[in-house]
Amino acid sequence: MKFLGKVFQDIREGQNLEIYLTLAVALALLILDVFGIVSAEAVAAGTLATLALLAFSTLTHRDQMARLTQVAEQAISGQPSADTFFWRRKLISESDFEEASFIGVAGITLSKTIAEYQHVFKTRPVSGAHIRVVTIDPGGDTPRQAVLRSEGVIEDDFFTHLLRPNIDRLCSLGGSTERHGTLELGLLPYVPCFGLILIDPDKRHGRVIVEIYQHKSSAFHPTFELNPRRDKRWYKFFREQFDLLWESCGEKRGTGQEIHRFRQAFDSKNDRV
Repeated sequence: MKFLGKVFQDIREGQNLEIYLTLAVALALLILDVFGIVSAEAVAAGTLATLALLAFSTLTHRDQMARLTQVAEQAISGQPSADTFFWRRKLISESDFEEASFIGVAGITLSKTIAEYQHVFKTRPVSGAHIRVVTIDPGGDTPRQAVLRSEGVIEDDFFTHLLRPNIDRLCSLGGSTERHGTLELGLLPYVPCFGLILIDPDKRHGRVIVEIYQHKSSAFHPTFELNPRRDKRWYKFFREQFDLLWESCGEKRGTGQEIHRFRQAFDSKNDRV
């Protein structure tokens, strides 16, 4: 009974299906052969199919064992592969912010972040969350610095045009009278070398996602996540880096309706906002 229970559980979870299929085919061939229901040629063909399934199963498990061996060797040597550390694709969605009481984001323009998580920026402050956003200052020379390190961008005001809708969107959200939390915006006088997303960073379940910016490339940014229990030293480091970025904004920090004054940066080429 325990064996049958294990079989049913594996099938529900999609585990070891090729093994159970091989057993089923082999058992069916045995029964057909014993009772003479099919010809010897059919049994031979079925036997070859069973051997093919068995070979496929063996190759699959050999590949899994090779990957497991590689991970074990890296763990023993203390030198894990970068492929197991960096994300291969984005692993964060709106659901990750649903219960957050503090959300921090920092980056060059945050165009994709603000657009993709607009619902988060709109609803979480209504529920009492504190959101802090740090992006580059569109009024100084910072957008020009961003152009120099980007691929296929030649217009000096390219990043200024990207920043305008972001700040307009945050101004709209910051001016809402329905908020019970806080929405803050700070403008950096320099281009950061990495982006950050913080989710409840001062709690045990906190998360810090780090996105390393590239030079002259449009590929997926090398991204990794830090855990406060597993990565104590570097979690603390990047948590403090976010605070330093916020402090670097100096007087160009605003809360709620104060964010509206940052729109002046688009009407002036000097650094006064």
